Amino acid sequence: MKDNVQGYEELSWIIEQSEDGLYVATATPRMQREIASHYSDADVCVYDYSTDVKPFTFSVPARLFRDNPGKRAYFLLNVQLCLLDKKGQFDDVLLERLNFCRDMFAREKKNVVFFMTEGAARQLNLKAYDFHSYVRLFLDFEDDTPDDAQLIEPPAAPPDRSVGVAPPEIDWARPRNTLLAQAIALSNTAKKYYDDGRYRDAETLWNGTLAIRERLLGEGNPDTADALHWLGEVYRAQARYDEALTTLQKALDVRKRTLGERHPDTAATYDRLATVYQDIGEYGKALDFFQKTLDIVEATLGDRRPDTAATYNNLALVYSDTGDYAKALEYLQKALDVYKATLGDRHPSTATTYSNLASVYEDTGDYAKALDYAQKALDVRKATLGEDHPDTKAARDHLERLRKSIDPAANTTNDKEETRT
Repeated sequence: MKDNVQGYEELSWIIEQSEDGLYVATATPRMQREIASHYSDADVCVYDYSTDVKPFTFSVPARLFRDNPGKRAYFLLNVQLCLLDKKGQFDDVLLERLNFCRDMFAREKKNVVFFMTEGAARQLNLKAYDFHSYVRLFLDFEDDTPDDAQLIEPPAAPPDRSVGVAPPEIDWARPRNTLLAQAIALSNTAKKYYDDGRYRDAETLWNGTLAIRERLLGEGNPDTADALHWLGEVYRAQARYDEALTTLQKALDVRKRTLGERHPDTAATYDRLATVYQDIGEYGKALDFFQKTLDIVEATLGDRRPDTAATYNNLALVYSDTGDYAKALEYLQKALDVYKATLGDRHPSTATTYSNLASVYEDTGDYAKALDYAQKALDVRKATLGEDHPDTKAARDHLERLRKSIDPAANTTNDKEETRT
């Protein structure tokens, strides 16, 4: 990571030397807040679109100029959020609206810095070129922990523990029921391999399962769709996202056609597709598929079941990734209420939700609540998993990092005095 010295020097020049102009600074949402806090004592007015996410109009900056006259600069944070449609995709109409506002901004004779993600800046260049051409200077800030969809790379595949099993031998002369039983056995072993992190081995056996079911049951059978679903999941685990999307979509098409739109198995495939889209940063599609999952599980299981809470959690994480922290907190609180009511205060799923709440509150700058939930997550991890479990260590590291971010001199080597009873 670079030290961002040039970016800060350019911002200081804008505040101290420039008479007026439009500027674009690319940074993650977390980094945008850090930059704004750096200039908290300067003659700068800051507005953060994440505090009230609405489609872009000139009325917001116009009101800002009117209510805060004479400032040396105006920082507009998270501008990308006012350029998105309801599905989280960049909206051409809103980008064009910003494009047409370029003259109004110029007439104001203000120093205006538009803070946005790298992806939003690319869209600005492609679809609001006239506005883009008015920008006097582009500033780029990097972050050790990017938290935005446009900067996060798809996660790398985890280590694969496969040993290289041979493809299964299929004797097509054997009785039909015997072959179908072989497909079940292959699938059961493949799931075990998947749980053990032997993804290529699992893929080999699920391909065998798929071959038997496609030949004997046909491509449009629910059991064939089950093999496709798991094969897509193992592609996702290996970060082979194109193959995962293609295979899972085939499974979804069959399940919708044979089981119906409201079947739990259909919901399961929607969920897996959503996870792939989340992995590759297509958050609008991820939200759409997670919402479809939620609609089904709420209708079939109700809103007070752990499976429903898991979907609340998934939706919350995507909303957090897009910077919609209010929605993220809303769904995390729903998940927490369900987990506490059904699984109890000391369950690992409850701890995970505590940890997610801590992360979102950290992103919003509410460190008091972030610390509280991080402590709760650590307490549950220690009580249920023990002091030496990796998840307990991760919870402790999270809590220590939060404390250091508030007070770099804080002693975080011992958490005994903070442990709740």
